[in-house]
Amino acid sequence: MSNPLVSIGMPLCNEEKFLSQALDSLLAQDFQDFEIIICDNASNDRTKQIIDKYTGMDNRIKYYYNEKNIGGSRNFNKTVSLSSGKYFMWASGHDLWAKKYISSCLDVLEKENNVSLAYPLTALINTDNKNMGIMSNRLDTRSLALIPRLHSIIWGINNGNLVYGLMRKESMNKTDLFQDVLGMDMIFLLELSLFGYFAHIPQVLFYRREMRPQEQCGEASQRRIKDTYLKKKNVLALFPYWHLVFKKITVIKKVDVNKLKKIGLFISILFNLIVIYGPFMLKDLKNFSRKILL
Repeated sequence: MSNPLVSIGMPLCNEEKFLSQALDSLLAQDFQDFEIIICDNASNDRTKQIIDKYTGMDNRIKYYYNEKNIGGSRNFNKTVSLSSGKYFMWASGHDLWAKKYISSCLDVLEKENNVSLAYPLTALINTDNKNMGIMSNRLDTRSLALIPRLHSIIWGINNGNLVYGLMRKESMNKTDLFQDVLGMDMIFLLELSLFGYFAHIPQVLFYRREMRPQEQCGEASQRRIKDTYLKKKNVLALFPYWHLVFKKITVIKKVDVNKLKKIGLFISILFNLIVIYGPFMLKDLKNFSRKILL
């Protein structure tokens, strides 16, 4: 049997509440030449029983179980390594997709070889599937040269919706995928932009569920830090925001431009992160100082 054109990677952990809705939404796509690769990060709820029902009905669904939680980034990457399609998209176990989500994104990628990622407008939904409005991020880089494109990625993305778009796997394979760093999706998108344009589709085709409506920004950051550094016990875990700066600079170091333009990109990254994460970067230093003094 030939490989599917599209691979859908679903990294998840304890998603019993909305998993059936998510799988039904994917299986209802008007484009059907795909596989769904589920990597279960040691769920201890009914996730496995739900998936067993679906694998019995559709052999395009492939299930892999991690005996231990390997962390979010490793689990995301595992779905990529197990995939066989020319194009790839990540999918959560709780979001929803319009029937023409894949076909609309695929149409762009098939027609434009220099596009590495195609993504639509995203609507935020609550736990009752109520539409709470269109989310930001309508970035399209197809008209931009490399340096303006990189600046637009640094300043123009304020959430991770783009990372759930449909991507050219050949472009993804040139990146380091998700790394163990806070903001791993932003690092990946910055690196992916080196190998092709991002195409925005001005239609609401993706419905992202708000899973923690009461969670504050600081609480969300701490949750992500805990997951990111799940397997790490070194000094990096003490400086998550500075580590984020370092990783973005590492990506820019790969860009083949003159030193002046590269310095401009470094300054853009540093200023961007100070504006957004300045208080948290100071908190990193305070936490480290306390540990030293203790």
